[in-house]
Amino acid sequence: MLAAAALWSASPAQAQTQTLRYNVSLNSDTITEGESVTVTLQCVAGCSINLVQSGGGGGSVLPNMHADVSISPTTHAGVTLSTARRLTLAATNAGGTWSGTVTISTTNNNMRSGNRTLTVSAGAVLELNAGWGVVSHLINPATLTILDDESDMDLSLANTSIAEGGSTTATVTLPAAAGAGGVSVTVSSSAAAATGGTVTIAPGATTGTTTITAVDNDVDGPASTQVTLTAEATTDYNADTATLTITDDDVSALTVAESGGDTEVAEGSTATDTFT
Repeated sequence: MLAAAALWSASPAQAQTQTLRYNVSLNSDTITEGESVTVTLQCVAGCSINLVQSGGGGGSVLPNMHADVSISPTTHAGVTLSTARRLTLAATNAGGTWSGTVTISTTNNNMRSGNRTLTVSAGAVLELNAGWGVVSHLINPATLTILDDESDMDLSLANTSIAEGGSTTATVTLPAAAGAGGVSVTVSSSAAAATGGTVTIAPGATTGTTTITAVDNDVDGPASTQVTLTAEATTDYNADTATLTITDDDVSALTVAESGGDTEVAEGSTATDTFT
């Protein structure tokens, strides 16, 4: 969708009106907090103009321009865009093609604020002295997504393999300090072979722990079992998982049975029996 920028008018006596169209493009449509993006403004239509001064004096001129990059919405929780947003658009040839680039930097706010989608546009202004025509600018904006990097928490295990009846410490780490209310994280198990737990992370802290225990079932089973532990917060942090291997410590009872041969033998005779 084209967004119209303000008209620049030099002289009512000049009847000539020309329209320039621009595309705003980004070197990346998606960046993470703390990264930068390069904004390019390129004239794509109506670029070959030479304005003639009103009244016939002064001949023709191929003007330079500047453009101020703008974003919408203009406020973003914890994200600061650089103030150096002005592009200098120099006429690069006699045909009058203008282009320019500027870098917009973002700041890592170290707080959870969610991903943001911005509209990046610009308002172009011809740098003319009085008396040089009327020019309008139509800007085709671009969309930039800034990813919040404070949404992921990490679940880690002190030991990733334990025997039945054993235990390990599960640690949950937040990407930034917990807020005033702290953060409660539930660690659940995908199978009854292991218990879950609750991690309470105090205000201002980034980590908390709980103990995960492997159930001793006294039943002979597979040599090892893998369960998935999932950490989920009561707030909207992204969940994380870890894999725990539980080894079976139960041994089957020894059974001896005759598998072949004679079960009876007469006195003075010999026979062969097989037992397994």
